[in-house]
Amino acid sequence: MIDSRTILKSNVANEVTKWRPDLTPVVICGRKGFRVPSKGEVVIVNYDILPSCFTPTDKWGEVSSTPSSWVQSLSETVLIADEVHVCKNPKASKSKKTKVLSKMCLRVWAMTGTPIMSKALDMWGVLQAFDLERKVFGSWKNFVQLMNGEKQWVSATASKWVFGTPSPMVTETLRKLMLRRLKKDVLPDLPAKTYQDILVDVNSKSLFNKTEKLMVDVKHLTPNEPLPHFEKFSKLRAALAKDRIPALIEQVESFEEADEPVVVFSAHKEPMKALAQRDGWGTITSDTTLEGRKEIVRQFQDGFLKGVGLTIKAGGVGLTLTRASKMIFVDMEWNPALNTQAEDRICRIGQQADNIQYVRLVSNCALDIHVHNILHAKAEMIHKALESEDSPVVFTPTPAIDLSTKVVQETPEEAQKRIEDLREAKKRAGKKLAQASATAKITARRSSWTRGSLLPDPSPTQRQEIYAALVLMLGSCDGAVSHDNVGFNKPDAYNMRSIRISGLLGGDIGLQKYVWGTLRKYSRQLESIFPDLF
Repeated sequence: MIDSRTILKSNVANEVTKWRPDLTPVVICGRKGFRVPSKGEVVIVNYDILPSCFTPTDKWGEVSSTPSSWVQSLSETVLIADEVHVCKNPKASKSKKTKVLSKMCLRVWAMTGTPIMSKALDMWGVLQAFDLERKVFGSWKNFVQLMNGEKQWVSATASKWVFGTPSPMVTETLRKLMLRRLKKDVLPDLPAKTYQDILVDVNSKSLFNKTEKLMVDVKHLTPNEPLPHFEKFSKLRAALAKDRIPALIEQVESFEEADEPVVVFSAHKEPMKALAQRDGWGTITSDTTLEGRKEIVRQFQDGFLKGVGLTIKAGGVGLTLTRASKMIFVDMEWNPALNTQAEDRICRIGQQADNIQYVRLVSNCALDIHVHNILHAKAEMIHKALESEDSPVVFTPTPAIDLSTKVVQETPEEAQKRIEDLREAKKRAGKKLAQASATAKITARRSSWTRGSLLPDPSPTQRQEIYAALVLMLGSCDGAVSHDNVGFNKPDAYNMRSIRISGLLGGDIGLQKYVWGTLRKYSRQLESIFPDLF
C-alpha cells in the first residue's frame, strides 16, 4: 500500500491490524529498505521512497530496471494507492514510478477524496499515473472537449491549456471506473458547516497601496484568469496574512474569553509564530517533529490547550481535533481541496457539536477579494466535474460569495452576542454530555438497583413527592463529615444525582421505587415535609 505522507504510515499499519488481523503490516522507511510483499503481508510505503528501479526508461512508461523477481511477485499483488492526487503532475518522479508500479500489479485501487485539487488538468494527471486516462476519456482530444478546454498562446513560442465549465457528461464518463462515496452518506450524523467571512482593514497603508497597484486592472480580470506578477502577488499574500495577525488575536481572545477551544489554520507561518507566543497554545508547522505533532494533538484533545494553530500543508490531513467545533482561517491555500481537508480536522467522527463554525478573515482590498473569488470559482469547477445535476448523489460545495459586497466587519455588539452564544452553546453541550453520561451509568446499574423491591407502585401524589424530596435532599448536601441529619451520604448522593441528571426517573417505575426506598433511609429529615412517602 502507498500513502502520501510518512507520518500516516503508522496509522495505516494500525488499521490493517485492526481490520485484517490475518495480515502482517510491514512499514518501509527509506528506499534501501523497500521490498515487495510476501504472502500474507501488507507492505506500506510513501510515494517519496519508491525506489529508482521503478523509474521508466522510455517515454511511455513501459520499460524499467525493476528486478525480474519483483516483477513476478508484483503480478500477484494488489496495489492500494491512497491520496493519489499527489500524482497529478505526470512529469514528477513519484507519478512516473507509480505508473510503472501500477502496471506491474495484479489489481489496483486508487483512492482520493480530492481527484481534482485545483484545475482540470489535475484529473488527467491522476488518471495517467494509473494508466486510466484513455479508458475513461478515450483520448486527450475528447478530454479537452468534455472539459471545455482550449489552447492559449502566451507568447510566440509558449502556450497553455485553459479549461472552462465541464460538460455534464464528465460525471457519467468518470463513473466507468470511479466509485464515489460522499461523507454525508458514509457519516450522516456529522454536523452541518456554517461560514462567516469577516472583512479586515489593511493596517499598513504602504501594503494597501502595493496591492492596489498590482490589481489596477482587477475590473478586467475574472476568477478564471491568472493574476499578474505571480512572485509579487505571492509576497503580498504573505504580507497580508501577517497584517491580519491583530484581527486574528482579537478573534482568538473572544474564544478564550468564552472558554471555547478553537483551531486556527493559515497558509503562512507568521500567524503561527504569533500564536506560539500565547499561553496555552500549541502550533504545528513543517518544522514540527512527528512526536511533537502527536503531543500537541493529545494535549489539545485532552483539554490542556486553549487552541492549536497549524499551517494548512503541515496539519491539513491526518489529524483529529474534534474537541473544537470552531475554526479560524487567517488565509487559505490555492487548492480548494487542501482547504476542505483542513476544515475536516474538526468535522469528523468524534465531533459532538450540532454545528461547525468556520471564520474566514479577508483583507479589505481588491487583491484578497479577488483571491477568494478565484477559490470559489475553482471549487465550483470541481463540483461540476464530479457531480452532474441529475446525479443520484448530489454534492453541494461551499457557496460562492461575492466578498466585495457581502462581507461585513463584525460590530462590537455582534462580537459580544457571538461570545454569549458560544457560552450558551457550551452550557447546552455540557448538559447534553452530562445527561448522556448519567443515562449510560443508570442503564448499566438499573437491574441491580431495582431487583426485588418490596415497595408498592407509587401513587401519582407519591411520584410528585419522590421527585420533590430528591431535589430537596440533593440541594441540602453540606459536605458534613459527621451525622447531622442534612443531605445524603456520599454514595447515595452520587447515585441520586446521576438519576436526576439522566431524566429517566419520570417514567421508570422501577427507578421511582429505588429512589423511594433510598429516601426512606432519611425519614427523620423528610417525614414532616413529605408525609405521603412514609
